[in-house]
Amino acid sequence: MSRECGSLGACPSREGRRPAFALAAVMVALVLVTVALIGVARVSLTMAAETARLQHDFQLRWGSRSCQAALLELAPQLFDRLEERARREGSEQPAPARLDYRFVLGEVSVAASVRDDSAAFDVNTAYHYVGPARLESSLRRLLDGPSGILVRLRPSVPPQGKPEVRRPDVVFPVAFEGWGQVFRTEQLGAAARQTALVAMTRKLTCSPGSGLNVRRAPREVIEATCELVVSAGQAKKIADRCREYPRPHIHRVLEQLGVDRRDQVLLKQLLTEQSSCYCVWVDARRAGRHRLSSATVRYGDDGTYGVSSFCY
Repeated sequence: MSRECGSLGACPSREGRRPAFALAAVMVALVLVTVALIGVARVSLTMAAETARLQHDFQLRWGSRSCQAALLELAPQLFDRLEERARREGSEQPAPARLDYRFVLGEVSVAASVRDDSAAFDVNTAYHYVGPARLESSLRRLLDGPSGILVRLRPSVPPQGKPEVRRPDVVFPVAFEGWGQVFRTEQLGAAARQTALVAMTRKLTCSPGSGLNVRRAPREVIEATCELVVSAGQAKKIADRCREYPRPHIHRVLEQLGVDRRDQVLLKQLLTEQSSCYCVWVDARRAGRHRLSSATVRYGDDGTYGVSSFCY
């Protein structure tokens, strides 16, 4: 049976509806393609931003490591030349134990601090000699300003105690491998941490066993180190006597002050007249990003050396 159409209307044609359906399909396809292209554009922008970030980070790492490697190698010569120049000029002041540099590598701005760590207070050795309570007291006296409230010791091992005189060269296990075990670094903001760590550790070192070079160490560091063995009064006398001469001899100073023979044995393990440990702090900045890192080299008596590095 066939369908009849009224006299006033036309029977709808299926062929007539096809263009409308096709137009709707095309519009839907265009919307889908547009959405897809927007998604691709977002992904591309994200990938471009990530690529730029990785490029910046790579340049910061390259700048930091290049500076550290060069300055660590030059550090012994730099300080030896300064000490030799002071000797020739007859200076009564100790040779400097820190050198600061600022320069630019490509698009990376670098602030570097080269230090003679043998002229700094040995946190690890002090911990084993006198324990955590007295070490905290010593650190607060050596720190400048309100930085002392940030001291919080989190050692990896218990203190071993002062070595016996018959075995003064005992090797202690490392209790503090980094400054995060010594200070409350989490209480500092990211920007403040960059500056504060460099300033707070100016007179300190976590590299154990290198001995304190009394020819370059500040008077207060010599005094704090001697207090690990002798009384505060006698430690002050030793520090004052060492600073009376630009190139003091440890044996002569201890003999002149009449230090007990047993104490002399231990003090001669803590004090030295030469340096074997150096540290470089590098603060590298580029395009609003920054990277703070440190590297330490320690030379052995046999000519060998070891390097450790940290990134903050």
